[in-house]
Amino acid sequence: MTATQLDRALKALADRNRRELFMCIQQCCGEVALDASGDAHAIGPGKTIGDICCQLSGDRTVTSTISQRIKELRDAELIHVTRHGRHMLCSINPETLISLQSFFSSCICQTSKETQ
Repeated sequence: MTATQLDRALKALADRNRRELFMCIQQCCGEVALDASGDAHAIGPGKTIGDICCQLSGDRTVTSTISQRIKELRDAELIHVTRHGRHMLCSINPETLISLQSFFSSCICQTSKETQ
């Protein structure tokens, strides 16, 4: 993970609303789909993006605000968004999470060495 990628991921997760959306997608344990009109469709187990939108905003329709948050999470490489026909599939990018975990683990190791 480059320094720029790390900066993007940490900045994306620094915002509470983006972090809530990220955690909702993460809890789905699978892909969720949005069609062109913003309606959600179940893809496997877990919540759909519509369920997430309902939980976050009280409305099943994907708002421009939610779309912008999805874009920012995608740009930070925290989630994958792929087209499948008229649907957008969203899922967590495990490679970025592993890189973040390695980054924070290295911080713990350095702190442990400094306190000894």
